[in-house]
Amino acid sequence: MDRWLDRFQLVWAGRLAALNRFVDGETPVNWPHLGIDLQQTTRLRASQLQVFTALTEHIDAWWGQTYRQTGAGSTLSLEPYIGAALVETASDGHAVIWGRIEELHAPSRLSLSGRFAVGGAVAGRVDFALEPCAEGCNLSVTHRAVGAIPDVMRERFVAGWKDLLDVRLRGFLGE
Repeated sequence: MDRWLDRFQLVWAGRLAALNRFVDGETPVNWPHLGIDLQQTTRLRASQLQVFTALTEHIDAWWGQTYRQTGAGSTLSLEPYIGAALVETASDGHAVIWGRIEELHAPSRLSLSGRFAVGGAVAGRVDFALEPCAEGCNLSVTHRAVGAIPDVMRERFVAGWKDLLDVRLRGFLGE
């Protein structure tokens, strides 16, 4: 147990020392490395209900294998009710909870909180907002995470959300 805890104690000791130096005015904190704050909007020709259903009941059909945590062949599941978990399950039984539904207003809003596959994150939240438009609906995603997140990981999430929504979800919806 001590070996396991030592790893966390070293990390948090350094973080708390840096915070103390910042509070004392000795050094600035490098804020860009402390989280993710991204937002993007995708215009889809499908209805709000079709997109909402794809986000919940059919997420496994369009969420690319390259974005899975437990490897190729895993499945994703999410049922649309408060407290439901977005779960990824590998064929060998390894399972990961990406987040849990905290807010649900079908078919216009879905909010999940959890790590959402962000290594180093302490907490995160992903909000999906769906608004009708003349051609279908606008889907906005906001992803916020707090923790020591390297720039390269942040860039991968920006590119990943664009691919997931603009390419994979759009393809699933037949656009």
